[in-house]
Amino acid sequence: MDENETEQALSHKKIMTDLTESPGWKMLAKILQEQITIRTNAVMLAPVGDGVGSVYQQEFIKGECTGIRTVLELPRTLIENAEKIEVSDVHGNADTDNYD
Repeated sequence: MDENETEQALSHKKIMTDLTESPGWKMLAKILQEQITIRTNAVMLAPVGDGVGSVYQQEFIKGECTGIRTVLELPRTLIENAEKIEVSDVHGNADTDNYD
């Protein structure tokens, strides 16, 4: 990974850390979790109706839940990726130092 990509990943880490620690994100995350619960209950607790239409509706709701979960997990994923890059840079630099 080149230096520019490393800097960008570290920048994303800072931005995402600041975001996830903000009251606004915590409020949004709570609302999104509630939406997942509502949609999951709609699929799990409601009987499948007659016809293909109800199956498509349930699949659509499952897709919504997946999309909401993706939004909730994206900041954490970016932070974790940046941390992996930091570790690999440290190990990479350490390996280089050993050969001097």
